[in-house]
Amino acid sequence: ESEEKDRVGGQIKATMEEQLNYYKSELQSTITANEGKMAEKANTIESLRRLLRDTEQQCQEKVSRLLQLNAELDQRSVKMAVLKKQLQEVDAWKEETSSRNNKLELEIQSITMERNDANYRAEDQKREVERLQKEIINAHMKLEKMETKCKEEARNIRTMEDRYIMEKMTNAELRKKICVMQGNIRVICRVRPLSDPNQYAQLKYIEDDKIVVDMHEFEFDKVFAPDSSQLMVFEEIEDAVLTCMNGHRVSILAYGQTSSGKTFTIEGTNDNRGVNYRALSSLFKYAEESVDTSYEFRISCLEIYNENLIDLCRPNNSETVENLEIRMRKNSELFV
Repeated sequence: ESEEKDRVGGQIKATMEEQLNYYKSELQSTITANEGKMAEKANTIESLRRLLRDTEQQCQEKVSRLLQLNAELDQRSVKMAVLKKQLQEVDAWKEETSSRNNKLELEIQSITMERNDANYRAEDQKREVERLQKEIINAHMKLEKMETKCKEEARNIRTMEDRYIMEKMTNAELRKKICVMQGNIRVICRVRPLSDPNQYAQLKYIEDDKIVVDMHEFEFDKVFAPDSSQLMVFEEIEDAVLTCMNGHRVSILAYGQTSSGKTFTIEGTNDNRGVNYRALSSLFKYAEESVDTSYEFRISCLEIYNENLIDLCRPNNSETVENLEIRMRKNSELFV
């Protein structure tokens, strides 16, 4: 029955991890892609806005120029009317003022050409204004489409976040069920490598939950061989560690004689961390990836030495050591 529980628990755990990794990968890929798209679209929108501002400015300048040309055209039309009137007045003096008339005719021709040029330029400016107005309308339409697409992408991201929250709740329930199936109290045995290879003769064999030493059989919830890694040990208890993020209390104790490997299992080394560092890293990672809940961590570190309880988090400059005591509340809860 114990093996069946382990097998079922392993299958559930594998399924849970596979689903979690899949949805995490899918969510991360979607978020990364959407962030890239949104950044690219934001740059495009900003470029269109700058183009719109430049186009509007050019349009205003050309409209101003068109008004100026119209004013010049009116002035020259008035001037031309004056010249024509003068020409009528000096018709009687045509013979005497022929040279003057020639000059006036040349001037009239020049003004006429300038007026025609002004008319042509005015037509060109008018067509340019119409083209710029069409471009402004198209730019507004593109901007509206981009804003609509951005809103759709934002809704897709919110949908993925909702799916992630549901998956996280499901995974929490599965972890809880696994811990319930494994039992509230689990005893795990880890065999440290022996300094004398001849002593391995006393260790007949090791099974997944059973060890035989000198013909004496000992059974545990889990047995780790001497070649087991720190990661293998932590993965065995990681589900129990993460249940504390759902309000459950978790305690991990290392028990054994001197030099049996307790400190190595719990603390490890700088390049091969133990259970406590890996547990904190796993909790911090879980809190960082959470999108619907914020977590606050508080840590205390106590040492029992020579039957005295010592607070290892006290200030370094503290000369006095406070006498701490373990008390029990009315609800049988222990506190320091």
